[in-house]
Amino acid sequence: MLSSGRLKIAEDTHQYVHGIHDGVMHKEHLCLRADNLENKMRIAFPAVTKKDIANELLDKRALKRDTDGSNSKQISATGNKRFLWIPFSKLP
Repeated sequence: MLSSGRLKIAEDTHQYVHGIHDGVMHKEHLCLRADNLENKMRIAFPAVTKKDIANELLDKRALKRDTDGSNSKQISATGNKRFLWIPFSKLP
């Protein structure tokens, strides 16, 4: 999805615009809005949920969790929006 251009990713938090971008590159991570990713994934997998996506990333050790154990982390520079954080090192 990323290489095909289906996801709109901001290069940094200053360029991120909620409602336009699906995610942002931040602190060596690809940070994706779970709702946006779920909507894009449902094109190919109609029954997929945010929880399914997070569990798959966790199984692959490709999701950085928040200190409270939640699957998403806030980025204050985006208006405290929450994102799934995927380390660049885990991307193909």
